[in-house]
Amino acid sequence: GIKQIKILGYGLIASVVMGCDTPQSTKESNSSGSQEIKKSLSLEKEEISKELKDSVVNYIYTINGKKYGVETLPNLYIETSGKKRKLFLEKYLNYTLSLESLQEEQIKYKKQIDRYIKQEIEKNRYRGVVLDELEKEILFKSITLRTIAREEIAKDREDLDKKVKEFYTKNEKKYSYKRNIEVSYIYFKDEEKAKEVLFKLKKEKVDIARFASFAREYSISKKMRFNSGYFGYLLEDEKHKEFFSELWKSKENGFIPTVMKSNNVFILVYIHQKREAGVESFEEAKDTIRTNMLTKSVRGWINRHYRKIMKNTKVDIFDTFEDNKSF
Repeated sequence: GIKQIKILGYGLIASVVMGCDTPQSTKESNSSGSQEIKKSLSLEKEEISKELKDSVVNYIYTINGKKYGVETLPNLYIETSGKKRKLFLEKYLNYTLSLESLQEEQIKYKKQIDRYIKQEIEKNRYRGVVLDELEKEILFKSITLRTIAREEIAKDREDLDKKVKEFYTKNEKKYSYKRNIEVSYIYFKDEEKAKEVLFKLKKEKVDIARFASFAREYSISKKMRFNSGYFGYLLEDEKHKEFFSELWKSKENGFIPTVMKSNNVFILVYIHQKREAGVESFEEAKDTIRTNMLTKSVRGWINRHYRKIMKNTKVDIFDTFEDNKSF
């Protein structure tokens, strides 16, 4: 039958997505939210009222009694099933409610927001990550909210730029790096499976987007599947010396059309770039240092803002999710 999930107070919780801070993702609030949802579901009766059955056809959720239909959500929502649809709606409502009262801040920090969104788009393109409509929606809202929080905190810290510079100067040696190779991988337990996937992969031109899609499907590493195969920088050290040397000798960057082996794992490799030893400059490092310095404060700012909103907000979700769709 059709279920109504009532989420009261700040019980509307979403987990962290793609490394982003989701409003009110603390253990305390998760517990509160779970208890609220369980309480609501436990009070349900097998017989659903005609009013509820009829209403579900017309709207997906309400905010303080105002009804919102499926047309308010991205088109892909109606094509998405079960858990993914449920998680999207929870995250979407979290971010939408958080940003609704930050209209002026969205205008004020538009330049910074646009810059960070552009950076994220470029990073995903570079790594071969293709986001669907729902993932883009959540990512852009997340970046918008975190940027506003970060800039609101930073404006009250007059010495922030000075501290960023001091941090870099104090840790300058850590910004030196040996020669390295930026890579993406697909991991396999056995060589035959690796060769089988290699054969499939080579049927068409192997660009990074195709390689990343195969990594999401075939890699035995859950973490690497989540990262679309992106590993980062392989360093020239004793542990990877022979493997590193073999990759470094390859004439071109891009896909290595052979199965390789390292530490008893069979690997397909995509080389993004090779870098000689060098030093990351302050200009290159400062934005990351600044963001890291403010991360904890940003999370707190987002959660406090969200709790404040939810004190006077009641959200009801009307959708069945697993997976007798209500629309």
